[in-house]
Amino acid sequence: MAREVLLIEDDHDLRKSLSDLLSAHGLSVLNAEDGQKGLELFEKHHPLVIITDLNMPKVNGIDVITKLTSESKDLKIFVISGINNKEIYFEAADTLGVTKCFKKPMDIKALCDAAIEAVNVTNQ
Repeated sequence: MAREVLLIEDDHDLRKSLSDLLSAHGLSVLNAEDGQKGLELFEKHHPLVIITDLNMPKVNGIDVITKLTSESKDLKIFVISGINNKEIYFEAADTLGVTKCFKKPMDIKALCDAAIEAVNVTNQ
């Protein structure tokens, strides 16, 4: 199976940092700058590991998670967000079955390690 991660993040610098770190560990990273692009990449590639922001243009992270989990229950979804009232959004994300939530600013290495482990598990 492919060692792909779908990374949906509207902050260019954070997206690049995460993408570079994941790529350095041998993962193929599909980068999306908003939820709409993320859904398009998911439909085309069907990765099993997704990292998504919550507050994004076009389609927000909760809508992305809702759509993805309605199509597959086998996904490992990691949420990252720095929005106000994030606890409300994290609770909603948790209800939808996300694997783990990370509050910005976060430990990028911890997020990457969690995503790498998820990829390894889904490829067994």
